[in-house]
Amino acid sequence: TVFYDGMCPICKKSKRTLERLDWLGRLKYADIHDRAFAEGELPDVSYADMLKQMYVKRPDGSYFGGYKAFRAMAPMLPLCWLIVPLLWLPGAAWIGSRIYSFIAKNRFKYAKCDDEFCSLHLKLLAGNEVDEEVIRKVVELHERRRKHLESQGAPA
Repeated sequence: TVFYDGMCPICKKSKRTLERLDWLGRLKYADIHDRAFAEGELPDVSYADMLKQMYVKRPDGSYFGGYKAFRAMAPMLPLCWLIVPLLWLPGAAWIGSRIYSFIAKNRFKYAKCDDEFCSLHLKLLAGNEVDEEVIRKVVELHERRRKHLESQGAPA
């Protein structure tokens, strides 16, 4: 299962890309904002950590975040099969983790997103501590806004 941030424009786009690459239908997806499900599946991973990077949980119960999550799901995607051996070369995890972290930390600089939710992400990605209550309120606000837009016939 791929745990992604369903309120992050770049994360949603990445999910759609993964769906197109998943010709064999091997990946399942879960929005981290379905808190009960996400916390039940990944009880040792904080919500704040889920906001910072993607997580993948294998059927055997093992799970990985960031670059290691990508490395765990790459063998399931036929178009990635050629690069899978490269992901395990000495030093690949070191380089891959830094590239993944750079992209994750800077994703909101390049996305058209300037609401409270993106602000929350930026604080977390900058390493600032954010109270769970603040996260909950921002998520609720975003959900109300999304439902309102959907009721008006606008894309969320």
